[in-house]
Order: sequence, then structure tokens, then C-alpha cells
Amino acid sequence: MLGELIGEFKGRNTVYRVLPDGEMETSSQGTGKILGIDAFVMSTAVGTMTNGVFAGEEYSVITIMEGDTVFFRANVIGFPSEKGGSSRAGSYQMTQSEKLKRLNKVICVHEYETDMNDNWTGKIWSGNSSKPTEILLNCDFLRDLIVSDNSNFARSKRPVQLWVASVNS
Repeated sequence: MLGELIGEFKGRNTVYRVLPDGEMETSSQGTGKILGIDAFVMSTAVGTMTNGVFAGEEYSVITIMEGDTVFFRANVIGFPSEKGGSSRAGSYQMTQSEKLKRLNKVICVHEYETDMNDNWTGKIWSGNSSKPTEILLNCDFLRDLIVSDNSNFARSKRPVQLWVASVNS
């Protein structure tokens, strides 16, 4: 179940690369708020593209204006949309900041929309369950993607396996 909306950001994808092993990398940056505090975010996602669906991991650092940081590690899926692209992710966070420390105890669910000019908007919710797989499987976007006949994920459980491995490690 989704809980509280804890972050909203706007930004731009700044770099796209294809790595020697065939994986793809996207980096982005933006500004917004986390827990109501003004912040800057930098992210890099690395993964593979199969039949138009990106699946991989994202690493982000959010820095609030006072200089405190929180590190996010997420499993992400991305796919084309009418206006550009959509991506969804589940993450865990690590910080030593007193202002951000409650993020250490929640699983977050992310939703991002990107336009054709690489500008994006994103929202982050706290998960409202003590069971990570319950949070993940109750997300409409993932449930629909996994069971869709048109989806490569109907045959592959990689996103769920990656999520569970990240949360339990």
C-alpha cells in the first residue's frame, strides 16, 4: 500500500550511455522537496532494455539545502508512454541526517514521467506496510506490467526478484 507523499521533484535527464556489456545508463538531476525540505537530486540508472522495457537499478543522492544527504537504491522499470516515458521504482534509503533519518525505516515507491525533451517530474511515497513484497505487489503499475500479455515481464520475474534481493540484503 502507498502511504504518505514524501517527495516531489522536477528535473532533466542529462546523459545516456550504452556500456560495453550492453547495459544502458541514464543520469539525471533535479530539484524539489523531500519531507517538505528543499532539495537537489542526482541519479544514475543502469540496466537492460528488452522489447522497449527498461529494467535495472537506480542510485540517487538527495541533498537538502543545509547539506545533509540521503542515498537511495532502487529497482526500476521504465517503458514508453504517450508523452515520452514512464518509470516506476521501489527503494530503500540510508542516511545519518537527523532531519532525514525516518527514511531509513521505510520502503519508498517512486513514479516518474519524462517528456520528449528529457524533462521529468517525479513523486515519492513511503510504503505503508511492514512487508516489502506486499508494497511492491500492491502497486498497480507493477501488477499490470507483470500480468499483461503484451509484456515481456509476463515471462520474466526479474523486477520482483531484484526488489526482494535488494530489500533483504
